[in-house]
Amino acid sequence: MAGLLESGGRDAVTTRESAVEEPRPGGAARALCAALPGQKSLGQAERQLLTEWLQRLSV
Repeated sequence: MAGLLESGGRDAVTTRESAVEEPRPGGAARALCAALPGQKSLGQAERQLLTEWLQRLSV
């Protein structure tokens, strides 16, 4: 999970362009869920659990 925060999280915070198109928590959850497939630092079980949580938040 640290790698996810190091790469995607840092870029989302330090760039001027927002990765979140919707201002509500569901928009942030969808943006993070979309970034998950490219993350190599998470194991399969971690990725599945985080994806499930983010999908629940994005409703």
